[in-house]
Formats: sequence, C-alpha cells, structure tokens
Amino acid sequence: LLKRFEQVDLLEQNEAFLVEARAHLPRGKIRQIHNSSLQSFVAPTPIYSAVWVQWVSIYVSDADLLAFLLRAKAGLAPKGLIVVKESVSRESNGFYADLADASITRTASHFGRIFAAAGLETLHAREQDKMPHAMFPVHMFVLRPEGCEGSS
Repeated sequence: LLKRFEQVDLLEQNEAFLVEARAHLPRGKIRQIHNSSLQSFVAPTPIYSAVWVQWVSIYVSDADLLAFLLRAKAGLAPKGLIVVKESVSRESNGFYADLADASITRTASHFGRIFAAAGLETLHAREQDKMPHAMFPVHMFVLRPEGCEGSS
C-alpha cells in the first residue's frame, strides 16, 4: 500500500506489531497509528480512499465484522473502496471453525451476505493464484458503498 498511497493509517491491537511497524516503515508514509481492535475502531471523518482489511476478519464474529464494515464505509472519502483479503472456505465445505486459534473461515457467499448487509457491493472478486490445494483459498474482494458510481 505504501507504493500506491501518499500516506497510510495502521490499525493493530498488538502493540508489539506497531513497535515493529514504527521501526521499519518510512515515517513520512504513516499518517496515524491506531492501537485498537477492529471491534472498537471508529474511522475518523470520511477521509479514506481505501480501507484494506487482511488476515483479521477470521478472528471476529459476523456481527463484529458487519459493524466494522459499516464504520469503515462511513470513513470512506467519495469514491473510496474497501478491500478484504482473506482465506475462504470452499462452498462445498461450508464455514470452518478452528477452536485452537478461535477463528472462523467463511465461504465467499458468506462474506457476500455480510458485505450486502453492510450496504457494500462487490466491484471485483478474485482468488489468489498458485495457492496449494491443501490450504484454504485466498480471496480478495473490492467493495464500494451501494449506489456509489465512479469507482472501478
């Protein structure tokens, strides 16, 4: 993202990860650091051109993911987008709950229902190439608020 945007905000609840980010990322590229969980983060006034959500939605409930997406949508600038990159369970298997790490791997259609409930439409969806079949597929979803024209 640092190559695509002038500045980024970081959201992370683990302070140790933020310490590493501060040490390794160019200072001028980080606008703000939020030491917060996804469940409690409230986006500032509509400023974000993009909100990138990766490898975190498996650790929150459907209700918390929906609530976050609604808050993220409210934080988007005009023509802003939300990108979700996450492991997905194959439709034939249904969702997968891993009790060992307290995660839930949703199907693409399950994500689609949550996105729709948040008032988001899917502009693009893509499965990451060359993932081993033994692993969950990784999907990327590019979302925009329903009825919003101009982002593509």
